[in-house]
Amino acid sequence: MTKNDLKKKMLLILPYLSINDANKIINSIIDTMISTLKSNSRIEIRGFGSFKVKKRKKYNGRNPLTGEFINIAEKLVIYFSTGKKLLNRINKKF
Repeated sequence: MTKNDLKKKMLLILPYLSINDANKIINSIIDTMISTLKSNSRIEIRGFGSFKVKKRKKYNGRNPLTGEFINIAEKLVIYFSTGKKLLNRINKKF
């Protein structure tokens, strides 16, 4: 699903919104999530899942094209953990 698909779905559910309002709402949610993760805080959406930032240690990897060994620097990555309710709905275990 893309932002555009999300906007269309939102407009179907809430037809009184303008396209501009839908864009503002979606962008506001995404911007808030980004700033929350940047501050190293956790995001939890009950019944859906949670996002958190973890530090990945440096490690030795390989260039898949050349097979050459390279050093991969330490970096921050975002992890998503699926909520139980979402997992059950996907697996149809209502």
